[in-house]
This record gives sequence, C-alpha cells and structure tokens, in this order.
Amino acid sequence: MLLNWTMFEADLDRRLSPVFHAVLSGDADLAWRLWIEWRADWSARTGTPPAETDDIYCASSQSAYRWLGSVRGPGGVAAQRLLTLSRCARSIATLCSVWARADALDGHASTVFEDVHGLLAAELTKQPPRELPGCAGCPARCLMLPLVAPMLEGVRQAVSARATTKASAPSQVRAVASIPQVERALGELADRDQRDALLYCLVTNATADSETGPTDVLDTLRGADAAR
Repeated sequence: MLLNWTMFEADLDRRLSPVFHAVLSGDADLAWRLWIEWRADWSARTGTPPAETDDIYCASSQSAYRWLGSVRGPGGVAAQRLLTLSRCARSIATLCSVWARADALDGHASTVFEDVHGLLAAELTKQPPRELPGCAGCPARCLMLPLVAPMLEGVRQAVSARATTKASAPSQVRAVASIPQVERALGELADRDQRDALLYCLVTNATADSETGPTDVLDTLRGADAAR
C-alpha cells in the first residue's frame, strides 16, 4: 500500500514519540499501551490489516529513526555520533519488528523491550555533561538529558527566570511548563512522572549558574504535587 508520507509523517511522529520516550525511560507497560493504541489506529486509518505487519514495521521504524535524530545523546566526534545513531536505530527497529506482530507484552516481546531499553539508556545517557546541585535527587537520573539538551540553549534564560522568580513553587512550575518550546516537549510525553522528570532536568540545567537555587521548584517536581 502506497502511503502519502507528507500527510502522515507529522501525525505518525506525534503518536509514536511517546512510545519511544517510554522505551528510553524503561516503562514497558506505558510503551506497550501506547503502541497497541497507535497500531490499532494506524490500521483503521490506513486500511492496513493488522496481519500486514510489514507496513506497521516500516512506518514505526522510520518514525523511530526520526525520533533518534531529534534527541541528543553524548557528545563526541561526528563518527562516534553516527555509530551511536546506527546502533540505536538497529535496536529500536528490532523492537518495532517484534511488536508489530506481538499480541501481548510477554515472552519475546518483553525480552526485546528490556534489551532495547538497556541499549538506548546506555548509548543516549551514559555521558552526562557535569554533576549539578540538583542531579543527586533527580527522579530519572540522566534519562531526560537527550530530550532536554537540544532545547536548552533556546529556553535557558526563560526557564531560569521563571524558576527563580518570587512566587510559589507550583506557580513557578506552571510558568516554566508554559514556555512554548517546553510545552511542545511535554506534549510528547504521555506519563505525568516523565513530564515532571523532564521539567526537573530542564530546571536543574537552566539554573546551574544562577545565584538563586530553585530548591522549592525541584522539591515540588520530585513530589509531583504541583497543580498543573
């Protein structure tokens, strides 16, 4: 079946990015739930029978490759980054292949998830830039760095100002989350804990050189008690 990729690509990535984020963070149940929801919707919208797993694999593995290109792993020379991307792409393509035909998250489907999560976490989060004051208490240590790093320079000043302004901690959290670029990143995460972890990592890095530490904001995000 020929698909109009121009029409489907943006929506495809919007639906699958939360799946890949969940794989990176190690949440198998969330990743599987989002995957089967997408798979059923994809089959219905494209007229692709669920048994035709080649189309499901092709669409999801290409989306995974684009997702990998949007997150930033450890630094290094260009050749090293390309090797990292290649290893991650092969690994997550295996997951897409197995999950395209899986009926439940058990047996091989579960084993492959653990293998892919382990590789992605190792490849994309193994070299944190430096130990910052908030790092020790991070609820998802280093797992959000690939998502935070690409947008950090563009939002650093705004995040730092909103996280250290005189206001209640929940208000500060809401102010940071309302920054358009941050809001878009949060929209790709389906789980509340993941969104809190992303905000925690973002605030920690954006305020690294600030004279006023965002202690209350970080405590609020660890407790996930902000009304947002």
